[in-house]
Amino acid sequence: AAPDEFRAVSSLVDRFVSTPDAKSLVFVMVGLPARGKSFVSMRLVRFLRWTGSEAQVFNVGKHRRKTETGVQDANYFDPSSTSAVSRREELAMQVCHEMLTWTREREGRIAVFDATNTTRARRAAVANWLAQSNTELGVIFLESLCNDEAVLEANVQQKLAKSPDYSKLDYTAAREDLCQRIGHYEKVYEPLLEDTIVVKGKNLNISYIKLVNFA
Repeated sequence: AAPDEFRAVSSLVDRFVSTPDAKSLVFVMVGLPARGKSFVSMRLVRFLRWTGSEAQVFNVGKHRRKTETGVQDANYFDPSSTSAVSRREELAMQVCHEMLTWTREREGRIAVFDATNTTRARRAAVANWLAQSNTELGVIFLESLCNDEAVLEANVQQKLAKSPDYSKLDYTAAREDLCQRIGHYEKVYEPLLEDTIVVKGKNLNISYIKLVNFA
């Protein structure tokens, strides 16, 4: 609840209702591939550490590359492949579990869940997993959007140059594979438009931030 001295200002009351106090905090990234989610995640953690907070990024792609032994080209991200979808959901929840274990070890920790989380169903699953595992955990969704072609192209070039997924491919093959992967995600992508999520049977308001072209 908002302190008495803030109750005369409705916007401040809304802030306390929508973003209640929490012992730890998780930022849940949202966005298509090559939208700068990992860049934002790392910069956010760097800033939080600079302010004295204990913060860490939990990246699902990094976990995938460590865990999976088979081919992980664009076909791995095809939403029509039931087995691939199931496996990717499993990997995401494994990272969620690791992240929650880390946040529970010490009060005040801030985690960033770096994954696409491009569907409402995935975001609801993450929210429910977090709520069931830690009721004193604050959750903020952070969507990175790019509608500037120059920014998007810069993101693509950065991903091709830095991502281990493309380190063994020549430029043409790597770019083709990345474009196919983005196309697969676009088929199912649902922008973060929902104001509420059903968590443990209750319709709850969510807190979110939208970044457009990193602005």
